[in-house]
Amino acid sequence: IYSYAHHYSTSGIGLVRPLLFDWPDDPKVSNDVDAWLFGDWLLTSPVVIEGQTGKDIYLPAGRWTDWFSGKVYDGGQDVHLAIDSKAWGDIPLFVRDGAIIPTQPVMDHVGEHPVTQLDVEVFPAGMRTQFDYYDDDGATYDYEHGAYFSQSLAVQRHGDTVQFETGAVTGSFKPALQFYLLKIHGSATGTVSGNGKAMPNFADLDALQRHHGDGWASGHDRFGAVTWVRIAAATRQIVVLSPER
Repeated sequence: IYSYAHHYSTSGIGLVRPLLFDWPDDPKVSNDVDAWLFGDWLLTSPVVIEGQTGKDIYLPAGRWTDWFSGKVYDGGQDVHLAIDSKAWGDIPLFVRDGAIIPTQPVMDHVGEHPVTQLDVEVFPAGMRTQFDYYDDDGATYDYEHGAYFSQSLAVQRHGDTVQFETGAVTGSFKPALQFYLLKIHGSATGTVSGNGKAMPNFADLDALQRHHGDGWASGHDRFGAVTWVRIAAATRQIVVLSPER
């Protein structure tokens, strides 16, 4: 969210945006005020009617994944969702193909503890997609004089192979961030390399997390097959996930 706030300050494009922004030729979204994009990758359609137990939602062209169930939908159609009107644990939220979504541990207030690792949800698509992660001290205007941290994160699927890239860092600010834990969703992975060298493989996510460096593990989550890749932040890397042979 902070990265998008910075983007808004430089481009004028806000975090919340109408679907018309990205699908200007789709007449079904021209007057749609019931759903919108939250950033580049999340489509949300909040439930605002008391006691509502179902909702019809139009998904524009593309491929969409339900954030809560992991079910995949083709765009260009209306979908019907059952709504839990008692626990509110399933507000309609869909992930767009190509998404790169950094998340951090829950805090009760800003700065409660240093953020040393970002978990990055990645949904590779056939076209190259990019997210620019941004940070600064959050307290001064020093960012106007170059005291900020910005690094591009990009991904693309090439057949059964996925390539993830971290770009060169710009800015002089040094955040507490040490690692990105990539959660790359899709087909099973056989090998992972970083800058052309094989990365160590671990039995599971817990073993990878106990390691103090780069590495990878594979498994499943609600979205299906997932490969976790832990890489150092603030470095340029090209990570390649190759399929099982």
